[in-house]
Amino acid sequence: EVGIPERDVEDLYQFLVYIKNQVLPEKKVKATTWNLIGFSLGALHAAMLKQLDQVHSQLHLDRLFLLNPPVDLRFALVALDRFCLQGMAWSAGRREWVQNRVWSEGFRIVDSSD
Repeated sequence: EVGIPERDVEDLYQFLVYIKNQVLPEKKVKATTWNLIGFSLGALHAAMLKQLDQVHSQLHLDRLFLLNPPVDLRFALVALDRFCLQGMAWSAGRREWVQNRVWSEGFRIVDSSD
C-alpha cells in the first residue's frame, strides 16, 4: 500500500540499500557519507529513515536536514497540494530557480553543521 508513511519508508529504505549495494558499485561510484534533506512530508520520511537505519544499520546515515516537517500530517498534505498548485502557475524558470535555491540552501546547511 502507498500512502502509509511506515510502509513507504520501508520501501524507500530498501530502495536506498539497493542503490548503495548494487547501483553505486556497478557505476564505480564511491559514497563516503550519506546525508538526507527532506521537505515537509519528505522531512517526515527522512526522520523515519534515520530511525529505521538505527535498527538495520545498512546505510549509516550521517546527517539529516528536516525542513518544515509536518506536525499534523493532514494539514501538511493539504499545504503541499496547495504549494504544488501554486508552483504550477509559475514559469518553468521560476520553478527551476526555487528548486535550485532549496537544494543549495539545504546542502549549505548540511555541509556547515559540523
